[in-house]
Amino acid sequence: MKTFKFIITCLILVSGIQGLGALDSGESIISRYDIIENNRAREESSGWMTMPVSSVRPSVEYLKQENGVRVDFEVKTTDTGIFYIFRSPGSRILPGDYIIKRNRATGRFEHVVIVLRSETITASNPDSYIMITPQGANSVMAITLLGRPYYENVILPVPLELVITIPFAQIIDISGRQVEWNLLFFNSMRQGDKRLEEITDTIRNRRATIAEAADGALDAAGKWVLIGTGQPQTGKTGLNCSGFAKWIVDGFYRPLKGRGTDIQTLKERFPDRRGNRWSRMYEDTKDTYFGLDWTRNLARQLQSVRQGGLPVDYEALDVRNVEKFRYSEDEGFSVKDLRLIL
Repeated sequence: MKTFKFIITCLILVSGIQGLGALDSGESIISRYDIIENNRAREESSGWMTMPVSSVRPSVEYLKQENGVRVDFEVKTTDTGIFYIFRSPGSRILPGDYIIKRNRATGRFEHVVIVLRSETITASNPDSYIMITPQGANSVMAITLLGRPYYENVILPVPLELVITIPFAQIIDISGRQVEWNLLFFNSMRQGDKRLEEITDTIRNRRATIAEAADGALDAAGKWVLIGTGQPQTGKTGLNCSGFAKWIVDGFYRPLKGRGTDIQTLKERFPDRRGNRWSRMYEDTKDTYFGLDWTRNLARQLQSVRQGGLPVDYEALDVRNVEKFRYSEDEGFSVKDLRLIL
């Protein structure tokens, strides 16, 4: 478990992705991430959304905003609710699409959902979205990422009826002091995001060609060996989790150094820099912190060659501070949080 946590941390380090800057205006964020504003379509459809409940029927309309952008407007009904969906043309729900729910019994608006990410999203079950509900004369916003709460109880000083028609950019501006909006979107055209996407695609495409093998790795010369002994692998060759992490780092290291990282250096232990007096009792027999030492040493070797061979401290490249997530000393972040952190 610890090995896996720190392998992921190492991948963050070696990818070279830098943190995003300060929050920008709503309009600049909308533009940067290619989100289509549909507020004009929502304004034009306000009459449809406020007509008597008894008159509402399922329907689909194709609206063209004054800027020429088409918005698909769909009305869906259930026994308890009416859903007004404003979406970009096509079969997928995309970031910036709106799903507005009205209570069928009372006729009141219950919430506004704004889609944030398009991965595995359906209109009935988006996994990354904003939910805005009424709270007196104000509204309250919650943000869910990949099915998990991320922001909660963000107060918007506008009633829900106004949220329904104002631009998404204005919601971003209103909540800018409480929400780090730049962290919530992905744009494959941004240099850092594009590089990460290319790296991920390359790894995914090549992963199928590599078998799993106990204690397996590629040495500095690219030969299949056993991590524990350095002896050649026999029979079916492959990688274990540590060997897989080394293979990824070597993809960055080899072009700079002309060879892969050194296994013996990766196995170097630092018992005085992690663990406690209880774990040190098992240092020689169990090697309980192998994964932590291995991962930190991978990051150190890569960073050292990047800076001309200068030494790098054992803990210098740890990723410890990620907003809203707890880091445990010598363990890292919880596995259940890794997808959201990444």
